[in-house]
Amino acid sequence: PRLSVVVSTCNRVAILRDCLACLEAQDLSREHFEVLVVDDGSGDETPAFLQQADYPFVLRHFRQAARGGPARARNVGIGAARGDIILFLNDDAMLEPGGLRTHLETHLAVPDMQISVLGRFDLPENFRRFLWGFTLTHSDLVFDYGSLRQDTLYGGGFYYTCNVSTPKAALVAAGLFDEDFTGELWGAEDIEIGHRLANLSPPVGVLYREGCAAEHRHDLTVTDFIRMFRV
Repeated sequence: PRLSVVVSTCNRVAILRDCLACLEAQDLSREHFEVLVVDDGSGDETPAFLQQADYPFVLRHFRQAARGGPARARNVGIGAARGDIILFLNDDAMLEPGGLRTHLETHLAVPDMQISVLGRFDLPENFRRFLWGFTLTHSDLVFDYGSLRQDTLYGGGFYYTCNVSTPKAALVAAGLFDEDFTGELWGAEDIEIGHRLANLSPPVGVLYREGCAAEHRHDLTVTDFIRMFRV
């Protein structure tokens, strides 16, 4: 496969099913991608589900006995990936049918340079109808998609691992994710590696693709928001 999709998950088997269903609906030929699910110490039915899961694409799964955080889980996925491009998806990212194809085709369109391809991560439409959801969508309080343009390379501050793809060789050259981001600190490990990718020589910048969207199947509460900003 050219593309390896790495999904870190923990105790969200129902949402993981929905995420994999969206990957099953992709319009990219199935021989061109694989899906690697890394179970970060789940205590629910996730291990049993993954043991029995049967999809028309290649699905491989890995389990960390104790929770180590998304940085460690993603590093497991990077190490096992067979594709030369790695797409990181949140387990609550419902990728639109053309998402995988857009990621891969964008990388193939610039064979002489290494970039990261960033897609949108939109809050659910029903949530956006409320003032809090509307505010988060139309501001830079969480994700600053509104300021991004498609013809510009951006730095590590826009490396959002909810829907972003990067050459495996670049991730290895940057030293992989910092596994010290764990416990109360998880949630900033993507921006940190984004800055290291941007500081490589030559730098690996972030290229935004408006039409490559995923729905964030999560209503972000004020408590979630406060925790994020403390990190």
